[in-house]
Amino acid sequence: MFKYFDVYNRDSVNFTDFHKAMEKIGLYYKPEELQPLFNLYDTNGNGDLDFKEFSAMIFGGEAPKGQMQKKAPIPAD
Repeated sequence: MFKYFDVYNRDSVNFTDFHKAMEKIGLYYKPEELQPLFNLYDTNGNGDLDFKEFSAMIFGGEAPKGQMQKKAPIPAD
């Protein structure tokens, strides 16, 4: 799945790649709606998701440890 998002084979996914891939799979959100999710898993704050950051987002579990570690909000029931 990472390679589907990493369309330029840079071994990272920037926000533009992420947004376009989400639309390709039928998830249409405004950039300002997706940016907080992207930022949550961009734990080193470099503007890209590497494989570990991406995997944590897709497969659940803890986001990798990094300078900008954040907790996901608890969903309202």
